[in-house]
Amino acid sequence: MAGRFARSLDLARAAWSVVPVLVTRDVGPVDAVKESAELLRRTWGENLIGNLGLGFVFGLGYFGLAIVSAGILILSAGTGRPLVISLILLLVIVAFLALSALHATMQGVYSAALYRYATDHATPLPGFGPELLEGAFAAKQ
Repeated sequence: MAGRFARSLDLARAAWSVVPVLVTRDVGPVDAVKESAELLRRTWGENLIGNLGLGFVFGLGYFGLAIVSAGILILSAGTGRPLVISLILLLVIVAFLALSALHATMQGVYSAALYRYATDHATPLPGFGPELLEGAFAAKQ
């Protein structure tokens, strides 16, 4: 079952990787799938490393937020005031949603920068110098 789930995630990721090709190029769906598959084949390692790095950093953020939130909720439970507890619980949920939105945004920016650099090495990216992205595309040894 886990294998089937992993394959379905791979298919979803591959299908989603077609979207930037369709948006940025004047090609049909079949050519977009071919180009996307080639880009995915060339850059899957770099994308995996970047996403793991972001996942690790944001994982620490989620963990820290959970610890702080649990402490604050425990302290607020000691007050015995349901309104205070509800308000703090609402703030905790908003904080997790904000961190989740930031995580998704950073993953999207990283993926878009890698995609743009993979398709057009000469185009400079604001905030992403060539030396930063060239390391992501270094020759495998």
